[in-house]
Amino acid sequence: MAQDLANISDALSAPLGDLIAAVGRGLAEAQQSMDMATVETFKAIYKGGDKMLEELRQLGYQPTWYKIPELNAEISVSLTASKSEVTEGTAEALTGTGAPSSVPGRIKLYAAPMDANYTNRYDYDLKAASSLKFRIVPVPPSPQASEIKVVPAMENMEYGKARVLLNTLGVPYGFSEGVSEPSDSEKIEGTEPEAGEMLSPGQQVILKLSFT
Repeated sequence: MAQDLANISDALSAPLGDLIAAVGRGLAEAQQSMDMATVETFKAIYKGGDKMLEELRQLGYQPTWYKIPELNAEISVSLTASKSEVTEGTAEALTGTGAPSSVPGRIKLYAAPMDANYTNRYDYDLKAASSLKFRIVPVPPSPQASEIKVVPAMENMEYGKARVLLNTLGVPYGFSEGVSEPSDSEKIEGTEPEAGEMLSPGQQVILKLSFT
């Protein structure tokens, strides 16, 4: 049992750089999840057809963008240094010489988590452990994020109402080829891109009208 615990403790040891990189990846994944949630909320609001979502669209509602400004971590770990040397045939290949020699290896710093088992096993004084502190500050999002436009749901809507909605939301629009300014009573048959799709900067939503 003691050997099993020792193996687990050894397996949890990792190069210090990998430990910091893992925290950074976790932060990036958390930020990405929040960004994707905001994008999906955008799509749901402008694609949905119920009354509440319609009122939100008329108000020009936009979901809030959240970001993690920084992360502070303080980790109590046991730090150990490890150095390896390459000898004999491998060294010969690396040095390009005819005789085996020793090539200095890289020194790596390893960090092992500390818990009650670790301190009891090694009679380790927790107060003497190294404290690792660092900050990770992500790059602010692009200013274009606040200018995202999403195609609203307008199928079977009168053009007059659709025009007001698009102007309120600041969504540029145009018509199918060969169609000039229609009357307000004409119905919208569909759009390109479809409702809920995001528009790239400067892109128009094309209105397809069903003339009666």
